Amino acid sequence: MKSVILSIALLTSQICFAQIKNSKNETRHQSLIEASIQDKCGSFYNLTQYSQTESTVQIDNGITDIKYTTVIYGYSALDQYATDEYKLTVESVKSDMYDHVSGQWGAYAVTSVSCAQN
Repeated sequence: MKSVILSIALLTSQICFAQIKNSKNETRHQSLIEASIQDKCGSFYNLTQYSQTESTVQIDNGITDIKYTTVIYGYSALDQYATDEYKLTVESVKSDMYDHVSGQWGAYAVTSVSCAQN
C-alpha cells in the first residue's frame, strides 16, 4: 500500500512541475508557452526546446519589444506504447510594459502556435 501511495505522489509531482527542457526562458514565459500548447494542440510530454530566435522591435519613443520564435519537440501518447513526435513552433512577444499580474516588468503574450507531426 505504501508503494502505491509513493508511486502516485511521484507521478503527480512530475506532472505538476514539468518544464520545458533546455529552456532558459523565465518561468512565467515557459508557463505561458506550455498553456498555449495545451490549448491549441493538446497534451504533450517530454517537451524539449530545440532553438529560439529573438528579434527586437522598436515601437516608439524608446519602447522596445522582443519577439521570440521558439521551436520545441514533444511527444503525444497515442496508445500504451505508441507515441508521435511533434515539432511545436511558438511565436511570442515580451512587451515593454508592466505586468500587473506578476508584478514584474515585461508582459509576455503568445501570438501563434503551430503543431506539426514529424
